[in-house]
Amino acid sequence: MLTVPEDRRGEVFRPTHFLAAHGLELMIKACLILNKKKVKKEDEKEAPQKKKNGHDIAADWASELCEKLRYCARVHAAAVGVEMQQHGYLNPDLTEDGHRSVFDMHVSDLIALLGESGYPLRYPSADGSKKAPPLPFMVTVLHRTANEFLEHPMDFRIKG
Repeated sequence: MLTVPEDRRGEVFRPTHFLAAHGLELMIKACLILNKKKVKKEDEKEAPQKKKNGHDIAADWASELCEKLRYCARVHAAAVGVEMQQHGYLNPDLTEDGHRSVFDMHVSDLIALLGESGYPLRYPSADGSKKAPPLPFMVTVLHRTANEFLEHPMDFRIKG
């Protein structure tokens, strides 16, 4: 299991945060494609949710087409949270629902960093003030979710 020294928790660790965010983005896109949502091609007018400077990963993550992906990730978040509590890495008072809520918050933070101007996951900020979700928790949850998605992709299909 990954560990981060106490005095460095919350820092943006490039490229690890970037790769975690990019991996999440690719899982979201794969889930959209699996569920028949078109991913933009240059000659098409229909595309995933759009923002001013590109696609809206937060809207795609929240979409009905990614419901099973979100559910799977939240199940893994609860399990990883309990495991990390047992090793003393997370707040011992958090419940499984608490771990799922923390995961949801961290996903939002990671997606925000991925799309933020100045690309803070690619380039250091001048003042070093950018904070990011804790890596051990997020990387472990996303890794387990990606493995499950790769091993059982049809389980992520929305019926209909």
